[in-house]
Amino acid sequence: MKTIILLLVLGTLEFSYISLRNKDMLDSSLENIETTIREFYIETGKETEYATLYYTRGLLYQKLQQHENAILDFTETIKIDPRFMNAYYKRGLLYHKLQRHEEAILNYNELIKLDPKDNSAYYNRGIAYAKLKRYEEAILSYTEAIKINPEDSKSYYYNRGNSYADLGQYEQAILDYSAAIRLEPKNSRTYYVRGRIYETLERYEEAIRDYDESIKIDPDFEAPYYSKLTLRDKLENLK
Repeated sequence: MKTIILLLVLGTLEFSYISLRNKDMLDSSLENIETTIREFYIETGKETEYATLYYTRGLLYQKLQQHENAILDFTETIKIDPRFMNAYYKRGLLYHKLQRHEEAILNYNELIKLDPKDNSAYYNRGIAYAKLKRYEEAILSYTEAIKINPEDSKSYYYNRGNSYADLGQYEQAILDYSAAIRLEPKNSRTYYVRGRIYETLERYEEAIRDYDESIKIDPDFEAPYYSKLTLRDKLENLK
Protein backbone atom coordinates (compact mmCIF):
# COMPACT_ATOMS: atom_id res chain seq x y z
CA MET A 1 0.00 0.00 0.00
CA LYS A 2 2.76 2.43 0.92
CA THR A 3 4.48 1.75 -2.37
CA ILE A 4 1.32 2.78 -4.20
CA ILE A 5 1.12 5.95 -2.12
CA LEU A 6 4.75 6.67 -2.89
CA LEU A 7 4.14 6.34 -6.62
CA LEU A 8 1.08 8.55 -6.41
CA VAL A 9 3.01 11.26 -4.57
CA LEU A 10 5.84 11.09 -7.08
CA GLY A 11 3.35 11.32 -9.92
CA THR A 12 1.69 14.34 -8.32
CA LEU A 13 5.02 16.06 -7.85
CA GLU A 14 6.12 15.38 -11.40
CA PHE A 15 2.81 16.59 -12.79
CA SER A 16 3.02 19.70 -10.62
CA TYR A 17 6.58 20.27 -11.78
CA ILE A 18 5.38 20.32 -15.40
CA SER A 19 2.18 22.29 -14.82
CA LEU A 20 2.94 25.07 -12.34
CA ARG A 21 -0.37 26.86 -12.90
CA ASN A 22 -2.24 24.48 -10.58
CA LYS A 23 -1.33 26.21 -7.30
CA ASP A 24 -3.66 24.05 -5.17
CA MET A 25 -1.93 20.92 -6.43
CA LEU A 26 1.48 22.46 -5.73
CA ASP A 27 0.54 23.51 -2.22
CA SER A 28 -0.97 20.11 -1.49
CA SER A 29 2.13 18.35 -2.78
CA LEU A 30 4.46 20.44 -0.66
CA GLU A 31 2.33 20.19 2.49
CA ASN A 32 1.75 16.44 2.35
CA ILE A 33 5.04 15.13 1.05
CA GLU A 34 6.92 15.35 4.37
CA THR A 35 4.40 13.16 6.18
CA THR A 36 4.16 10.71 3.32
CA ILE A 37 7.88 10.17 2.91
CA ARG A 38 8.47 9.71 6.64
CA GLU A 39 5.63 7.21 6.98
CA PHE A 40 6.88 5.36 3.91
CA TYR A 41 10.41 5.14 5.26
CA ILE A 42 9.33 4.05 8.75
CA GLU A 43 7.26 1.22 7.31
CA THR A 44 9.51 0.03 4.49
CA GLY A 45 13.03 1.28 5.26
CA LYS A 46 13.64 1.76 1.52
CA GLU A 47 16.19 4.55 1.52
CA THR A 48 16.49 4.88 -2.26
CA GLU A 49 12.82 5.74 -2.70
CA TYR A 50 12.99 8.02 0.35
CA ALA A 51 15.88 9.93 -1.22
CA THR A 52 14.04 10.15 -4.53
CA LEU A 53 11.09 11.86 -2.86
CA TYR A 54 13.29 14.54 -1.33
CA TYR A 55 15.08 14.99 -4.66
CA THR A 56 11.79 15.34 -6.54
CA ARG A 57 10.52 17.90 -4.06
CA GLY A 58 13.82 19.72 -4.44
CA LEU A 59 13.21 19.93 -8.18
CA LEU A 60 9.79 21.41 -7.51
CA TYR A 61 11.22 24.00 -5.11
CA GLN A 62 13.86 24.84 -7.70
CA LYS A 63 11.21 25.38 -10.35
CA LEU A 64 9.34 27.65 -7.94
CA GLN A 65 12.55 29.69 -7.39
CA GLN A 66 12.59 28.60 -3.73
CA HIS A 67 16.30 27.92 -3.94
CA GLU A 68 17.08 27.61 -0.22
CA ASN A 69 14.38 25.00 0.22
CA ALA A 70 15.63 23.17 -2.85
CA ILE A 71 19.17 23.09 -1.45
CA LEU A 72 17.86 21.68 1.83
CA ASP A 73 16.07 18.90 -0.02
CA PHE A 74 19.04 18.07 -2.25
CA THR A 75 21.23 17.99 0.87
CA GLU A 76 18.77 15.66 2.58
CA THR A 77 18.81 13.46 -0.53
CA ILE A 78 22.59 13.20 -0.31
CA LYS A 79 22.48 12.39 3.43
CA ILE A 80 20.16 9.48 2.72
CA ASP A 81 21.90 8.32 -0.43
CA PRO A 82 25.47 9.71 -0.66
CA ARG A 83 25.82 8.40 -4.22
CA PHE A 84 22.80 10.29 -5.58
CA MET A 85 24.84 12.11 -8.23
CA ASN A 86 22.11 14.33 -9.66
CA ALA A 87 21.48 15.85 -6.23
CA TYR A 88 25.09 17.06 -6.13
CA TYR A 89 24.74 18.61 -9.57
CA LYS A 90 21.49 20.38 -8.75
CA ARG A 91 22.82 21.64 -5.43
CA GLY A 92 26.02 22.86 -7.05
CA LEU A 93 24.15 24.80 -9.71
CA LEU A 94 22.04 26.48 -7.05
CA TYR A 95 25.14 27.42 -5.07
CA HIS A 96 26.43 29.07 -8.26
CA LYS A 97 23.16 30.88 -8.76
CA LEU A 98 23.21 32.18 -5.19
CA GLN A 99 26.88 33.25 -5.48
CA ARG A 100 27.85 30.73 -2.78
CA HIS A 101 31.00 29.69 -4.59
CA GLU A 102 32.91 28.26 -1.64
CA GLU A 103 30.03 25.87 -0.98
CA ALA A 104 29.90 25.03 -4.67
CA ILE A 105 33.58 24.04 -4.55
CA LEU A 106 33.01 21.77 -1.54
CA ASN A 107 30.01 20.26 -3.33
CA TYR A 108 32.06 19.44 -6.43
CA ASN A 109 34.92 18.11 -4.29
CA GLU A 110 32.48 15.55 -2.88
CA LEU A 111 31.30 14.67 -6.37
CA ILE A 112 34.87 14.23 -7.62
CA LYS A 113 35.60 11.86 -4.73
CA LEU A 114 32.66 9.75 -5.85
CA ASP A 115 33.69 9.85 -9.51
CA PRO A 116 37.23 11.09 -10.24
CA LYS A 117 36.49 10.89 -13.97
CA ASP A 118 33.56 13.28 -13.90
CA ASN A 119 34.72 16.03 -16.26
CA SER A 120 31.65 18.20 -15.59
CA ALA A 121 32.41 18.30 -11.87
CA TYR A 122 35.94 19.55 -12.55
CA TYR A 123 34.61 22.11 -15.02
CA ASN A 124 31.97 23.46 -12.65
CA ARG A 125 34.51 23.59 -9.84
CA GLY A 126 36.76 25.60 -12.15
CA ILE A 127 33.98 28.11 -12.71
CA ALA A 128 33.51 28.49 -8.95
CA TYR A 129 37.24 29.05 -8.44
CA ALA A 130 37.26 31.65 -11.21
CA LYS A 131 34.35 33.50 -9.62
CA LEU A 132 36.46 33.76 -6.48
CA LYS A 133 39.43 35.00 -8.57
CA ARG A 134 41.36 31.88 -7.64
CA TYR A 135 42.55 31.56 -11.21
CA GLU A 136 45.42 29.11 -10.71
CA GLU A 137 43.04 26.62 -9.08
CA ALA A 138 40.47 27.26 -11.80
CA ILE A 139 43.10 26.42 -14.44
CA LEU A 140 43.95 23.15 -12.70
CA SER A 141 40.28 22.15 -12.63
CA TYR A 142 39.71 23.05 -16.28
CA THR A 143 42.85 21.12 -17.21
CA GLU A 144 41.53 17.98 -15.50
CA ALA A 145 38.24 18.35 -17.38
CA ILE A 146 40.13 18.63 -20.68
CA LYS A 147 42.22 15.54 -19.89
CA ILE A 148 39.11 13.49 -19.17
CA ASN A 149 37.08 14.62 -22.18
CA PRO A 150 39.33 16.25 -24.81
CA GLU A 151 36.88 15.72 -27.67
CA ASP A 152 34.12 17.86 -26.17
CA SER A 153 36.12 20.49 -24.33
CA LYS A 154 35.47 23.75 -26.17
CA SER A 155 33.95 25.37 -23.07
CA TYR A 156 36.82 24.08 -20.94
CA TYR A 157 39.41 25.65 -23.22
CA TYR A 158 37.44 28.90 -23.44
CA ASN A 159 37.12 29.26 -19.69
CA ARG A 160 40.71 28.23 -19.06
CA GLY A 161 41.71 30.86 -21.61
CA ASN A 162 39.76 33.43 -19.60
CA SER A 163 41.62 32.47 -16.44
CA TYR A 164 44.97 32.69 -18.20
CA ALA A 165 43.97 36.13 -19.48
CA ASP A 166 42.96 37.22 -15.98
CA LEU A 167 46.44 36.23 -14.82
CA GLY A 168 48.04 38.20 -17.65
CA GLN A 169 49.30 35.00 -19.31
CA TYR A 170 48.15 36.14 -22.72
CA GLU A 171 50.04 33.71 -24.93
CA GLN A 172 48.53 30.79 -23.02
CA ALA A 173 45.12 32.41 -23.33
CA ILE A 174 45.52 32.66 -27.11
CA LEU A 175 46.45 28.97 -27.31
CA ASP A 176 43.32 28.02 -25.41
CA TYR A 177 41.00 30.28 -27.40
CA SER A 178 42.50 28.85 -30.58
CA ALA A 179 41.84 25.31 -29.32
CA ALA A 180 38.25 26.28 -28.55
CA ILE A 181 37.87 27.71 -32.06
CA ARG A 182 39.15 24.47 -33.61
CA LEU A 183 36.47 22.58 -31.71
CA GLU A 184 33.73 25.17 -32.36
CA PRO A 185 34.68 27.33 -35.36
CA LYS A 186 31.35 29.17 -35.46
CA ASN A 187 31.51 30.75 -32.01
CA SER A 188 31.74 34.49 -32.57
CA ARG A 189 32.49 35.30 -28.93
CA THR A 190 35.66 33.21 -28.89
CA TYR A 191 37.03 35.07 -31.92
CA TYR A 192 36.15 38.33 -30.21
CA VAL A 193 37.92 37.59 -26.91
CA ARG A 194 40.97 36.30 -28.78
CA GLY A 195 40.93 39.52 -30.76
CA ARG A 196 40.92 41.50 -27.54
CA ILE A 197 44.02 39.62 -26.37
CA TYR A 198 45.74 40.22 -29.71
CA GLU A 199 44.96 43.92 -29.34
CA THR A 200 46.39 43.92 -25.81
CA LEU A 201 49.58 42.41 -27.23
CA GLU A 202 49.59 45.08 -29.99
CA ARG A 203 49.14 42.41 -32.66
CA TYR A 204 46.64 44.64 -34.37
CA GLU A 205 46.22 42.89 -37.72
CA GLU A 206 45.37 39.64 -36.01
CA ALA A 207 42.98 41.47 -33.71
CA ILE A 208 41.13 43.02 -36.66
CA ARG A 209 40.91 39.65 -38.41
CA ASP A 210 39.31 38.14 -35.32
CA TYR A 211 36.86 41.03 -34.95
CA ASP A 212 35.91 40.62 -38.63
CA GLU A 213 35.39 36.89 -38.20
CA SER A 214 33.29 37.46 -35.10
CA ILE A 215 31.09 39.92 -37.03
CA LYS A 216 30.82 37.54 -39.98
CA ILE A 217 29.60 34.72 -37.75
CA ASP A 218 27.17 36.83 -35.74
CA PRO A 219 26.29 40.21 -37.31
CA ASP A 220 24.06 41.03 -34.31
CA PHE A 221 26.94 40.80 -31.83
CA GLU A 222 27.80 44.45 -31.18
CA ALA A 223 31.07 44.21 -29.21
CA PRO A 224 33.42 43.43 -32.14
CA TYR A 225 32.06 46.38 -34.15
CA TYR A 226 32.91 48.75 -31.33
CA SER A 227 36.33 47.18 -30.68
CA LYS A 228 37.23 47.29 -34.36
CA LEU A 229 36.12 50.92 -34.66
CA THR A 230 38.12 52.05 -31.63
CA LEU A 231 41.16 50.11 -32.80
CA ARG A 232 40.95 51.72 -36.24
CA ASP A 233 40.78 55.15 -34.60
CA LYS A 234 43.75 54.27 -32.43
CA LEU A 235 45.81 53.19 -35.44
CA GLU A 236 44.88 56.37 -37.30
CA ASN A 237 46.11 58.46 -34.39
CA LEU A 238 49.39 56.58 -34.35
CA LYS A 239 50.17 57.59 -37.93
